[in-house]
Amino acid sequence: MNSRFHPLKKRQFKAFVATAAFCLSCLPVWSETSATVTVNASSVSYPVPPEGYGLCTYVWDSNMLSSGVAAEVKASGINALRYPTGSTSDVFNFISGTQASMNDGAGWDLELCEALRIPEGVLPKLVSSTGVIGEAAALEGAPLIAGIAGDQQASLVGQGCLGPGSAKATFGTGGMLDCCVGPRRPDFAQRGAAGTFPIVAWSGGGELTWGLEAVMLSAGSCVEWLRDDLGIVDTAADTDAMAASVPDAGGVYFVPALLGLGTPVWDFGARGTLVGITRGTTRNEIVRAVLEGIAQRGADLLEAVVADSGLDVEVLKVDGGMSANSTFIQALADATRRRIEVAPVTEATTLGAAFLAGTATGVWSSLAEASALVHPRVVVEPARRLDRARWLEARSRAERTVPELSALDF
Repeated sequence: MNSRFHPLKKRQFKAFVATAAFCLSCLPVWSETSATVTVNASSVSYPVPPEGYGLCTYVWDSNMLSSGVAAEVKASGINALRYPTGSTSDVFNFISGTQASMNDGAGWDLELCEALRIPEGVLPKLVSSTGVIGEAAALEGAPLIAGIAGDQQASLVGQGCLGPGSAKATFGTGGMLDCCVGPRRPDFAQRGAAGTFPIVAWSGGGELTWGLEAVMLSAGSCVEWLRDDLGIVDTAADTDAMAASVPDAGGVYFVPALLGLGTPVWDFGARGTLVGITRGTTRNEIVRAVLEGIAQRGADLLEAVVADSGLDVEVLKVDGGMSANSTFIQALADATRRRIEVAPVTEATTLGAAFLAGTATGVWSSLAEASALVHPRVVVEPARRLDRARWLEARSRAERTVPELSALDF
C-alpha cells in the first residue's frame, strides 16, 4: 500500500476502496472528442459525451485533483472549479456517498477527504434539514429553499416516523427500511452486526435525529422480471389478482436476489432462487411466491433494524409503488407479524420535504404537528403465518452462488 494511506483508519480505507469501485462502475464510455477544463493556469482534457449523455461528475479525476491543480483550487475557492456540464450537485452527492462526513455528523472528515484528494474548498456547507438557507432564484417568485433531505429520510418524516422505534419501508424497484432511533448516534459508525447502516434522519435547531437503514437490492424489479422477461404477467398490477386467486404459493419459495442480497447478509454473489416447483405448479403460484419472497425480505430488514437498534418496532409504515399491491401488503404483514399502515400517497418523500420546509417557514409549529395531518390509506393486520424457516432455508441456498462476488465486502 502507498505510504500516503498508512495513517488511514480501517473505516476510511474501506470507504476509499468502495469509492474507487463505485467510480469505476459509473465511468461512461464514448468517443474521443474532448473538452478542456481550466483551473487557473492548469488545464485538464476531458472526454465529451455524445448528445443525450451527461459527463459523470461523480468521478473526480486524479489528474485534475493532483498536487498542483488541487493547490490551485484550494487557493482560489470553489468558483475556480468548473465542470463540463456546469453542474456540481452530482459531485456533492458523490462526496457524501463516500462516507466523508464525521461519525457524529458534525462536519466533513478532512483526513479522509485529503486521502481522496478532495479539496476542502469545494465541499458544500453542511446545513440543517429544516431551515431557510436561501432563495431558488431561478424559479418564478424566488421561493425559499427551506427543507433539504434525502429521499428515504424525507419518506421517514413524511410518514410521521419521528420517535425512536417508528419505522417505514419503501418498496420500489429496490427496498429500503428506515427506523428512527432518536438523538443518540448508534454505537457503530459503519455497518452494524445485523447489516444496517446509521444515518442522520434529519436535523434542525442544532440537533441531529439519527436512524438506521436496511437495504433490499431487488423488490419491484422482481415483478418487472415477471412481466418483461418471463412474460407471465401483462402488467405489474396483474400480480395482485393473480396471487390472490390461489390460497398459497403451493410450496414454492422465491428469494429476490436478482442483484444479490443486501441486509442482513450483504452477499453480492447471491442470486435469485425458486425452490419447490413441481409439475403441478401454476403461473399464479409462482407470482404469489414472488410477492411473498419480497415480503420475506421485508421481514429480513425489519429483524435487522430491531437487532441493531435494540428497539421494538410495533408498526411498519409503507410507501412506494408496491404499496398499491394488496396481496403483497398482506404478505408483508404476515411475514413481519406487524401491523402495516400504507401511506396515503405512493411517494411519501414529497410529504416529508413539504413538512420540513413548512416547519421552517411557520406553516406548522413542529414536524409532529405536520405529520399529524397524515393518516394511512389502509391498515393491514397479520392474518396467517408464512413459513419463515422454510424461506430462510431457501435464502441460504441462494447465497454464495457466485463466490467471486460473494467475497466482496464494502
